[in-house]
Amino acid sequence: MTGLQEELGLKLESRKMPLDLLIIDHAEKVPTEN
Repeated sequence: MTGLQEELGLKLESRKMPLDLLIIDHAEKVPTEN
């Protein structure tokens, strides 16, 4: 793995987590219709 790939991997990881929280937060605000 090159330094660039490592840097990209870290950027993807740090971006993925907040995005998951955003999706979960948004999903919880949407009322579920049964």
